[in-house]
Amino acid sequence: MKAFWQVFRYVWPQWPRVIAVFVSAMVIGLLLAGSFMTIIPLLTVMMGGEGLHGWVDRSTCERQYGLRFSTPNVANLADTSESSLRHRLLVTDVEENGLADKAGIQTNDQITDVNNVSGDRPQSQVPYTRLLLELAKAPGETVSIELVRPLEQDAQAAQGIELATPHNVAYIKDLNWGVFRTLQWRVSLAGLRVARRVVSLLPREQTPANQIRAVAIIMMVMVVVTIIRCIAKFYQDYLGEKIVQVAVNHLREDVFAHVTNMPMSAFARERPTDAISRLIRDTTILGSAIKVLLGKGLREPMVALALTAGALMLNWQLALVFLCGAPFVLAALATFGSKMKKATRRSLVAGSEMLAKLQEAMVGLRVVKVYNRQGHEQELFKGINDRLLKQLLRMSKVEAATSPVLEVFGILAGAGAIVLGMSWVLGGGLDGPEFLALLAMLGASAESVRKTSDIWNRIQQANAAAESVVPVMERPLEFQKPDAATLPPVRGNVEFRDIVFTYPG
Repeated sequence: MKAFWQVFRYVWPQWPRVIAVFVSAMVIGLLLAGSFMTIIPLLTVMMGGEGLHGWVDRSTCERQYGLRFSTPNVANLADTSESSLRHRLLVTDVEENGLADKAGIQTNDQITDVNNVSGDRPQSQVPYTRLLLELAKAPGETVSIELVRPLEQDAQAAQGIELATPHNVAYIKDLNWGVFRTLQWRVSLAGLRVARRVVSLLPREQTPANQIRAVAIIMMVMVVVTIIRCIAKFYQDYLGEKIVQVAVNHLREDVFAHVTNMPMSAFARERPTDAISRLIRDTTILGSAIKVLLGKGLREPMVALALTAGALMLNWQLALVFLCGAPFVLAALATFGSKMKKATRRSLVAGSEMLAKLQEAMVGLRVVKVYNRQGHEQELFKGINDRLLKQLLRMSKVEAATSPVLEVFGILAGAGAIVLGMSWVLGGGLDGPEFLALLAMLGASAESVRKTSDIWNRIQQANAAAESVVPVMERPLEFQKPDAATLPPVRGNVEFRDIVFTYPG
């Protein structure tokens, strides 16, 4: 790869454009991941009963305190008994070493009051959405909650608990979560704070008109995000193309200038068509590879990283199950890339031989016809053409096999994540809208990886071309004595004395 990276000295002088291309790729990846994240609120508004405000409050509580609540269904909301989930928060899971776990909250606990929001009213008159709101917006370092814990033989015990909030920085620091968990927690809470500010513009009442208004706002946000992403894609593609064309233009000029200043002896060991092939075909292959690298070679990995990061924020366990296929994908890419490089190098040699044979036959066509050697020339050309065909077919085989192999690895990893995720959804450990959004993000991430399957093959092709072009720039130039005298204008005859020369080669 050394020869290929040496070509980038023609790219780095255009560093402002390179930075713009890189930033555009990052913007595209982040905005696309954000577009997929809107699946969750969209499905929540269209299919859920708690509404957009309730979903944001519940998600905030679950992220802040490290627990999960049961989402009431239609039957729960119709229940008017005192123990109905209309007025209680049923804990279905508690994250180890989280704020809820440290406070002593357990699975199957039912939270009945938060910061005495019920006041003098019976707790059965406070809706569960109000409890979620009080938990989510708790301003102090601790929040007081009352809960009911089930005991044996259908008995229950009521107790009060002081729960630390994210504002209690010293308490959270003593939990020793680690860098990754702390970063994931902080980022998810920051995103949810933004979501709470956005949904605060909408009324909390769950009426059909409010639901339509919420869906319209979500779709408007998606339209704006899509427009910005498409603008970024335009600038990335155009600037990438400009970088490539300028770099290849300067490369060709430097190679041509170097070739014209090389001694004639350098051309005695190879055909002039070899230099022509390097100037035209090999530099074109290099430009094509750099274009791909600055285009989807930047954009698709950024998209895959952003979508994977979003999936990790939603559920890192399922995302890791999906990522188990990554080592096999990398091994397949390395194998296919090695085969592509060898086939490309041989095809470049065969292409140069074909160009030389064509030039030789066309220039000496009269001699060929005089001696009736057309059949001989045709046999030579057929041999060269067959060698080129053999290498081109090998390249086609590698290129055709790359994408299907990656798809097989992707479906195997995806199948494991779907089966495991479905069991969690049925067990109440994961919400349906979040699971669907997670599947969409992982599927789009796998599609982005599949789109990059030919990038490594292109780079190996370009590396083989660079190994043909770069050595030309390293060959010695024609020697000229530093103390050579400059002749004045000559008049009359020029006489050479004691001149010794040899033919090149």
